[in-house]
Amino acid sequence: MGVVILIIVLVTTVWVGIDASARDWSQVKGAGPHSTGGWIAFCLLVWIGAFPRYLWLRGRAPKVSEIAAAEGGALTNGEGPIGEGWYQDPTGSARLRWWDGSRWTEHIAT
Repeated sequence: MGVVILIIVLVTTVWVGIDASARDWSQVKGAGPHSTGGWIAFCLLVWIGAFPRYLWLRGRAPKVSEIAAAEGGALTNGEGPIGEGWYQDPTGSARLRWWDGSRWTEHIAT
């Protein structure tokens, strides 16, 4: 049983490291690490509290690729451009922002 728990801790910590490295933690308010290395160390040391905390805060840290799109690039999903719709605001100022297919608009949903 202990080996299974250790494997779960290690696999989820690797996932946290990969996911955290794609996010901008500089704008996130709240207790918790604000860097990839911090999240990895936090998960390894106190996984039972760190992993749920990471899952709760990760939605507040926009992906670096979304920030680049907000600064003038095209919004993509890895397969091509994304059509218009409500998406997570890359600036972190609101939960959702309208993407008109070519740029972010001023319309936000909180």
